[in-house]
Amino acid sequence: LYTHYTCLVYIYFFFFFFQAEDGIRDAQESRGLGDVYKRQGINAEYGGRSEPMMDGSEARTRPHKLTLDALKKCHGLLRPLERVSQYASFFPREDVTDQEIDAKPHVLLLGQYSTGKTTMINRLIGEGCRPADWNAHVGPEPTTDGFTAVTHGAGRCLHGHEATVASWLPYQGLPKFGPRMTDKFRVACLESGEGSLLRSVTFVDTPGVLSGEKQRTSRGYDFAATARWFAERADLVLLLFDADKLDISDEFKAVIQNLRGLDNRVRCVLNKADQIDSSRLVRVYGALMYNVGKILQTPEVTRVFLWAPGSEPPHPDPNPHPNTDPGGLFGEDEQELMGHIRNLSQHSLGLKIDDLVCRAR
Repeated sequence: LYTHYTCLVYIYFFFFFFQAEDGIRDAQESRGLGDVYKRQGINAEYGGRSEPMMDGSEARTRPHKLTLDALKKCHGLLRPLERVSQYASFFPREDVTDQEIDAKPHVLLLGQYSTGKTTMINRLIGEGCRPADWNAHVGPEPTTDGFTAVTHGAGRCLHGHEATVASWLPYQGLPKFGPRMTDKFRVACLESGEGSLLRSVTFVDTPGVLSGEKQRTSRGYDFAATARWFAERADLVLLLFDADKLDISDEFKAVIQNLRGLDNRVRCVLNKADQIDSSRLVRVYGALMYNVGKILQTPEVTRVFLWAPGSEPPHPDPNPHPNTDPGGLFGEDEQELMGHIRNLSQHSLGLKIDDLVCRAR
């Protein structure tokens, strides 16, 4: 039975893709699956897609739609095999729904309280949106008390169970964490301009990770497991650290450890880096790389981006080095990170195919 289903999945997968590619062009010879991805770069402005739709999502080219349809059907072929082999008993990854396959790329932000997660999302969205537009608050105290998915839409907010039962959203699996978690979740649909990242990316803001056993038990739901659920469905996970508060609490350590196996999606961001002088920045940067690498237990050095919100003037460096240019370094890291987020719409499809191949194997 296992061999039968495996062969059936692979045969259907490759047959569908090659037939889809042959049907796109009338009198031209097909060059296989790789040519499909090359053709997705037709319109770089919209990440290989033709034009934005009225609902804020982006209209996909025909090869992209055919690929998504193939992924849905292949996952449908895998489900009977997974039930027979009790796949969920060996691997905690749940079944992939059609809504998750159709969803836009997601960027998940995790960090301790007051590390600038909400402020960073607002800056990535653009000048046209403010935290108050999506019921967010910014302050030195723990202000975010729930999970908020910020996406493009008609300017309304879906709360709790309304957001988890919406057929056009990929959050149907959240109720398993209990009603307390569902009550703390909302989807903010904001009207954004043509150049906004919300047209192609959804940002997920999270509560600040607390310290102490009492704070962890008072949540009413498993925060680390919920963060893992979002991370498995996200295309990029940003771990935010405050340059002035580099200590990692026990709960945040548990959250980071729970991200093992998703190392290719995790990036570290040292926020408020412009608030410390150059000599201290070097020490903090090195300590952060060592600590996160030790928690994740990865042989590779974790990539750390420097992020400077620029809300206050940077502290003067009493001993400036002639080769040091903090402003230029901050700008380079910010542009690299934003460029990586903009390109998620092109790489998201590859991650979904990779997930399918891993499940089939």
